[in-house]
Amino acid sequence: MVTLNRNLLLGEQDLFFQTEYDKTKLARLRLLNEKIGLPINQPVSVEGNKFVRDNPIIREYFSLHRDCLFSIRAIPKDRSIGVTIQRSHGLSEDESFRFVEQLPGRSNSYTIQLNDYFVPDLSAIMVVNKHGILIEATKAMLMALTQQWLERTEIIHARLAFPGHSMTYTTDLIDIRRILWTAVKIVIPRHARAISPHNLPRVIFGYYEFVFSARYGYRFVDFNRTKLFSSSLPSVPETSPEWLCEPEEFDWLKTLERLE
Repeated sequence: MVTLNRNLLLGEQDLFFQTEYDKTKLARLRLLNEKIGLPINQPVSVEGNKFVRDNPIIREYFSLHRDCLFSIRAIPKDRSIGVTIQRSHGLSEDESFRFVEQLPGRSNSYTIQLNDYFVPDLSAIMVVNKHGILIEATKAMLMALTQQWLERTEIIHARLAFPGHSMTYTTDLIDIRRILWTAVKIVIPRHARAISPHNLPRVIFGYYEFVFSARYGYRFVDFNRTKLFSSSLPSVPETSPEWLCEPEEFDWLKTLERLE
């Protein structure tokens, strides 16, 4: 079984870098949303000491999401305080305020990101590189994949080798196949059927995480282009290509320029 868990084989220094890089993923996702229409969460972001009920920004956000639960992230502004990113999911409005109040240290040491939360019908990790597309999915929460709770859930794999026009799946369920194929077309909207060496420079290689709900649609929640994540992936079976990203493939911003 191929395991795309990004925490595998990481040393202490790599884990530190992973945490630092995670702080900036929203900016990368927003750029992909702007350039290729990648569906993402649109969180409200404020300084920790401004996450209060009388803040008009916070008050308006909760007012517009009255029937929602929430996900919240507290991102330390200075790593010297010795605290990693704090997060929680499925919180009510009151629980969101309590979360911030109970953060270790001073609240103004954090940037708070808040967005609406839903239980996905499907969660997935997708790796796109010059060899093709590899997806690992589950009907459980995304953390079953990212934190390797693999023994608790069934894992579905899908793969498309370049050049090619069809994916192979480890499930016969048409609905799941359709969800995964549509995700591929979202990431590679201009040439989702077949990729040739000629148009590979227009493909945004990287590590993606997304969730899907029949009610809310797709939300891509992470995009990474670091050697750390790609080099932490084990090789796929012997008959398959190596799913690693080469250093010269890293400049995804130049790839976006080619799409304009």
